[in-house]
Amino acid sequence: MTVIILPMMLSTMVSCAVWRCMFHYQIGILNILLKTMHLKPVLWLQTPHMALISIIIVDTWQWTPFCFLLIQAAVSSVDKTLYEAASIDGAGYIQTVFHITLPVIRPQFMLVVMLRVIDTFKLYDKVYALTKGGPGNATETLSYFIYRQGFSYFNVGLASTASVITVCIVFSSLSYT
Repeated sequence: MTVIILPMMLSTMVSCAVWRCMFHYQIGILNILLKTMHLKPVLWLQTPHMALISIIIVDTWQWTPFCFLLIQAAVSSVDKTLYEAASIDGAGYIQTVFHITLPVIRPQFMLVVMLRVIDTFKLYDKVYALTKGGPGNATETLSYFIYRQGFSYFNVGLASTASVITVCIVFSSLSYT
């Protein structure tokens, strides 16, 4: 179990440093694996499309264990008598999943979705550690934009406005759950 939640327990900067080495064009393990399969190496962090995909890969790798733990706890809390009653009524596995498990764990599943949506709005550290918003501004997230406007360009008005809009978006996402 510890190995499963290890990505979540690591510091983001440490895990991004490791992933940055793995994404390296010449000596990164991912491109070495691609070369052994006779595929062309990929510019993971140097092209706009792949840089964004790389950040998504790192973020998914780090926070999937958290989502897994919440969903697993929800599934294990489903009352076993519901499954027994469905079995007696002749329900198969697929029917049990779609008519018992998923409806019962829907609130917990929506919580996981909500937490991940909120977490993506505050995605700053991985962008800073892996690409610094580049190449160009292809991986610039809203929180990184706010940081750059406020602390790099000293455009406090724009940074404040973007922050208020972000808060409004996050709070509006809470009302849909």
